[in-house]
Amino acid sequence: MKNIIFIALLFLPCMLFAQQNWKPWGVGEAGLLFGTYELSGDLRLQGGMKKAGWLLGAGAGTDGYRLNSIPVYAQVRKMMGNKNMKPFVMGSFGANFAGKIDAPFEDLSFVTMLARPDLFVPPVSTYRTGTYVDFGAGLAFRTHKKFGFNLSLSYTRKTQVEDVTQSIFNGTGGIETTTNTNKYMMNRYAFRIGMQL
Repeated sequence: MKNIIFIALLFLPCMLFAQQNWKPWGVGEAGLLFGTYELSGDLRLQGGMKKAGWLLGAGAGTDGYRLNSIPVYAQVRKMMGNKNMKPFVMGSFGANFAGKIDAPFEDLSFVTMLARPDLFVPPVSTYRTGTYVDFGAGLAFRTHKKFGFNLSLSYTRKTQVEDVTQSIFNGTGGIETTTNTNKYMMNRYAFRIGMQL
């Protein structure tokens, strides 16, 4: 229920500004993510209302960096200049929801399975909602009356919390169930190309 309320609050400003002569906008983007882990990618779709160079809205996407996730966020962009080539700055902040993630098989659990297969419980990972932040700048090219293209470079961070519940051998012939918590903070840079309506 909290997640539904959060998403509704993201889109509330768009509905309010629609009553004040603001115009709609939308941007679809594909990006490359690079940081301390292997190169990955993301897809984002955002939109909202614009006026006097200010673009306010919300978006969602898929993020494959290290742990698959689905960011949902509010976004503000400021376009500068009045020509067909406009620099802009942008910022996004929101929630990072876990996507489909294959949990690793723990070696300790394998030892437990061999020791007491009758009590073995495979490890189970559950993920809590984290945060998503993105700040950057770019250049918008207007190539047609109705659409154009964007190039941008940004610093982005997503967080995720993983709770791993597994059986372990306690050293006295018994089995115990324990839960370990892993906190991930993934700082990356993103280079994106997008189409703006």
